[in-house]
Amino acid sequence: MYDIDELFHIQLVWLYAKGFIPFMDFFTIHSPLFHKLIVPFMSSFGFKYESVLNIRIIMSAIFIFRLIITFLIVFRLYSLPVALIFLPLFLLDPLSNFSAMQIRPDNLMMLFFILGLFFLVFEEKRLTFYRLFTSGLFFSLSVLTSLKIAPSVLLITVFLFFTGKLNKKTLLATIAGLILPALIFILYFSLHNLQNEMIQQLILDARTVNSAILNPGKLSAYFKPDNIYLYTRPGKPLLWYFLISLPILSLSGWLLNLYRLVKININRFQLLLSLIFIFQIFFTLSVRSVFIQYLLPVSWLASLYSAYLLNFPLNLITNNSVKKIYASLITAVLLILISLSVDINYRRAKYDNPQTGENLERLWRQIPENQYVYPNLLFRPPVYPLTYGVFIGDIPPALLSRFPKISYSLEKHQVKYLLVTEYILGFHPKEAQDYIRKNYQKDPVSGFWLRKN
Repeated sequence: MYDIDELFHIQLVWLYAKGFIPFMDFFTIHSPLFHKLIVPFMSSFGFKYESVLNIRIIMSAIFIFRLIITFLIVFRLYSLPVALIFLPLFLLDPLSNFSAMQIRPDNLMMLFFILGLFFLVFEEKRLTFYRLFTSGLFFSLSVLTSLKIAPSVLLITVFLFFTGKLNKKTLLATIAGLILPALIFILYFSLHNLQNEMIQQLILDARTVNSAILNPGKLSAYFKPDNIYLYTRPGKPLLWYFLISLPILSLSGWLLNLYRLVKININRFQLLLSLIFIFQIFFTLSVRSVFIQYLLPVSWLASLYSAYLLNFPLNLITNNSVKKIYASLITAVLLILISLSVDINYRRAKYDNPQTGENLERLWRQIPENQYVYPNLLFRPPVYPLTYGVFIGDIPPALLSRFPKISYSLEKHQVKYLLVTEYILGFHPKEAQDYIRKNYQKDPVSGFWLRKN
């Protein structure tokens, strides 16, 4: 079953494949980098509902690759036991594995970010020109994919400049790696004279839209029981107890790690990760509407510090028998949780919503491929700047006022089909409502609003 966000991003891929230009032909608060990279794959699969699964498989491959790189980072900065405990904890986190393989820019953003960290920290004493340039390149690409990771990249940049002991050559490498992708990105839109619109929509409008969402996502909602989307069952399953324990475990592990860094041995990249953890938490708390994918930059660090805390007693226990008992206890708990998680994820993978695919197939049969339709339909050209998957009720009036009037767009293109309900129509400006009621009538057979003449 695909989240509406996933189909929304697939529609953006289709728009780019058809030559539509972002920030001019349609409104978007998402950078085009992710969608442009997906275009060749989706084009080869064919723009049809069944092809979405193939993009999901690609996203799963991205997640597995990110998981391997993250494991190596934890192993390098901490220890093999911490990395081995981190791995199942990260995979068990229902907030992470729910969205980490979905079709959304956040997952490519995280891959770029983790690769940037990998080149930066894997051999911390040898910050060569090549490694710093490559690291900066991936950090820049992560921000250009999604601004959600910008607080962490800004922190890394400042931290590196003050603690990296960079000479002129390595300083130049860092700056070049960070700036080069951004310059190419800005130059691309400058050639279309869209640099101002790009900045407006990606930075300013993104925050405005998030603050205007009618049903904002609340962080606390993800930790409440009876969440069948996360656990595939009501009540308080064991994985729910695991999830609500993660904030306590991770913050305790974070404090323990920070204390040992200050009192015993400063490892600057362990310190950097601890700062990233807190920065991203505060950023997440500052956002009015927190959707589940917003937690991806934090969830892997929460698992890391939980693993650090659980592994710490093994360093203190001197009696081998007691150490084995503790290790066996941790292993047993993890195995029980893993068995439950596999069952939940298997059942969630079997979730299906055939009505979505059937409804889209029906609409595609009735509406020709190049026919304008309002609101926008998947794999059909937009007649208005709001594309498929965007609810007009979430767009503030001040932002809508920058777009052409809906009545003007419908009249200009003589749009034949409207896919609106009375509920959706109620969120439209009065002039749009009046125009639609005057020029369209609802067809009781198809459910469309059809033009009267």
